[in-house]
Amino acid sequence: MTTMPNFKLLQLFCTMLLCATPLAAQSLNPAAASDSSAGVRYRFDSVPFGASVFYRMKLLGTTPLLFDSPLKLDSAVVFTLGQFDDESLRPADAKETAKNFFVLTAKLRPLSDAMLLENPPVSETDYTKRGFFTNLTEKRSNNFYKYLASATAVVAGVSAAYFKLQADSRYTTYAQTFDRQYLDQSRQLDVWSGISLALSQLALGFLTYLFLSE
Repeated sequence: MTTMPNFKLLQLFCTMLLCATPLAAQSLNPAAASDSSAGVRYRFDSVPFGASVFYRMKLLGTTPLLFDSPLKLDSAVVFTLGQFDDESLRPADAKETAKNFFVLTAKLRPLSDAMLLENPPVSETDYTKRGFFTNLTEKRSNNFYKYLASATAVVAGVSAAYFKLQADSRYTTYAQTFDRQYLDQSRQLDVWSGISLALSQLALGFLTYLFLSE
């Protein structure tokens, strides 16, 4: 009479054991447990490509880049590339193209463009006028110095020749009369002739420099 209840208890125990086995197997399988939270995948792109991608001061790689994260990123992603301005983007602005798949694209600006944005130039008309008048002023200044150097070279050259002729004339007179004053005058005129010749050479050198510097 007591075997029947014992059999029912044994059958109930086996049923409970079979029901508990799948739950235990699932708890021991971490892959199955993590299917509900597979993480987030990001694709980082840049124009132009090849930019370094930093997240929290850590280099993730270079674009184009696929990056898997267990959670959504919550800090700025920085794109850096030589000769281009750094670009900082928020992960929240990434475009979700599929479930848990986000695309973040940085359009990098050349450094020259970034500097122009910080210091905008004057209008094109003002710039053209300013450049025209600046060039005109420089040309006028150079022409003035050219004329001055040319005139100095000519006048100094003529003076050097004149003083030399006068010095030779005074020396000829001294040779004929042996008058000491003519000798002194000849020497003085030779000095002035040398000074004039040196000044003429300097003016010619300066004039040559002006032509070569253009």
